[in-house]
Amino acid sequence: MTRPEIIAYVATSIDGYIAAKDGGVGWLNPYFIPELGFHEFLASIDTVLMGRNSYDQILDFKTWPYPGKMSFVVTGRALSRIEGGSRTIAADPDAMMRALNEAGSRRVWAVGGAITYRGLFANGLVDELRLFVVPELLGDGRPLFLAQDRPAKADLLGERRYSNGIAELHYRFPR
Repeated sequence: MTRPEIIAYVATSIDGYIAAKDGGVGWLNPYFIPELGFHEFLASIDTVLMGRNSYDQILDFKTWPYPGKMSFVVTGRALSRIEGGSRTIAADPDAMMRALNEAGSRRVWAVGGAITYRGLFANGLVDELRLFVVPELLGDGRPLFLAQDRPAKADLLGERRYSNGIAELHYRFPR
């Protein structure tokens, strides 16, 4: 079965956390600058894939941040509110890929969070990682990777430094 390309476009603290202990990502707000190319990246994808906790956090935003994108939420529970035409999707890798294929997804942004990222990496489903290392030590929180994550070799496609101190590392994982 062919499958869509899955991209993890994610910010992490220097010490490897993608969210604070309570799941909050407000610590990232001062670092969001147009130079990072987020809007260009968003235009390049057709589908967003996120975990239930991330979806619930996004519901607190004033407006749905992914208009015109297909949206899948990895969860086994019904959604309390549907935004952006979101659909639920099982965490089972085969079922997930089948659902994305059936929807016609070609380029999928794995929005987060930590549990979803771990499942995707553990099953070798991430094709590309754009890792934005933010110049902060959180000391605690939700890590991007855990020690038991599946080993994988990636090819470095590029690196870039930004004016706000962020370093971007761009990797490709062989299929």
